[in-house]
Amino acid sequence: MSQVSPEAYYDALRNLLCELFGHDWHLGYWLNASTIVEAGERLNEVMAARLRAAPGMTVVDIGCGVGGGACFLASRYGSRVVGVSNSRPGLEEASRFARTRGVDHLVTFEYGEMQQLPFPAASFDAVWSCEAIHNVADKAPVVREIARVLKPGGTAVLGDLFLLDSPPNGPDAERFRQFSFHLSTADDFIALMQAHGLRVHESIDIGHLVGPQSPNASAEVCREKLRHTTDLTLERTILERTIMATTFLAEKFHARSIGWGIWVGRKE
Repeated sequence: MSQVSPEAYYDALRNLLCELFGHDWHLGYWLNASTIVEAGERLNEVMAARLRAAPGMTVVDIGCGVGGGACFLASRYGSRVVGVSNSRPGLEEASRFARTRGVDHLVTFEYGEMQQLPFPAASFDAVWSCEAIHNVADKAPVVREIARVLKPGGTAVLGDLFLLDSPPNGPDAERFRQFSFHLSTADDFIALMQAHGLRVHESIDIGHLVGPQSPNASAEVCREKLRHTTDLTLERTILERTIMATTFLAEKFHARSIGWGIWVGRKE
């Protein structure tokens, strides 16, 4: 396959992943779910219960993907949500999805980096982030920004992969970096939140209901699509890389090296 531009790659990635998985670009919660799409929505429900989302609540969704979480909060609870992403193709799809869901009066999307959010201090009642922070190696600026944009007394609900073991080394460390899995332990992440004025009052591992079933299901969906995909195409490259990443995650869940955590903090 000839060299492709980043824009072409992310356009293809967006279209393909939306086709395969819908708009919840994260792993799923398999209690009372039978498909990967249902599991993705169940994870939204589990996180939203801790957010105590309500009509009129202002929420920033950090690393909003293609708008699944933001539109869920708006349609289910009537919250006013601003999604932030550094992918312009993703933001275009998120805006389109909000219109199709009939929540574009409640949801907007902005381009930005999670290490430097484009909002004044104390702008939001709540912060939501689902499976996005692991993409950043240095999490301190991200947590600092979360605390900065929260109003006093506001709540942050953060969900992501985390390490159960000591930090990996050797080939495993390289594979984590290859797939942009920059993971910390729960204790380290809690300490970081509290150092920035976010008092953590809940920390739970729901990994036994997320993996390995979620990455295994994702890999199987991609393998089925791969059977009908032409060789040496961008679509095939994306599918193969997604299979590699999800298979690796399944292995780590099986080995009890990683978990999936939710941390709830309140700004003091």
